[in-house]
Amino acid sequence: MNKWFLSDGNEVTGPLDLGECKKSIEESAILYAWRPSYSHWLPVSHIEDFNIPTLPPVVPLDIPDAYLEELIEKKKGSINVLGRVEKTMNLTSQSLKHLDVDIDNFKKVTHKLNDEVQVAVQNIEQQYKDLQKNLSTNLTSINRSFS
Repeated sequence: MNKWFLSDGNEVTGPLDLGECKKSIEESAILYAWRPSYSHWLPVSHIEDFNIPTLPPVVPLDIPDAYLEELIEKKKGSINVLGRVEKTMNLTSQSLKHLDVDIDNFKKVTHKLNDEVQVAVQNIEQQYKDLQKNLSTNLTSINRSFS
């Protein structure tokens, strides 16, 4: 005859015979059983020797009001936060659009300025060449007059 050991998580009882086990199981079906031929503890509902019908747990009819109210408050808080995040994202998006326009304007102005600066530099270089030429011509004529 097999001897069984039962555990409710806190206390182990046994060795018990099959009849004693069934009596204990009737009092509390949330037990684990083991016998020397097993490698580990099993829920009694998984052991054929005990022939325990497993019924699905009864579904509560309603969720407790206090818990529902807590969930509703959390949902309101989350919606509030999401609203602020959405506003921030919209403002950021608008700012980025304005920044894109500003950047495009700066590029145009900078390109125009670059062109103007380039023309001014070319004019200055031309004036410098003309001055060098005049200076060279004047020096030549001064040297001739002293010679």
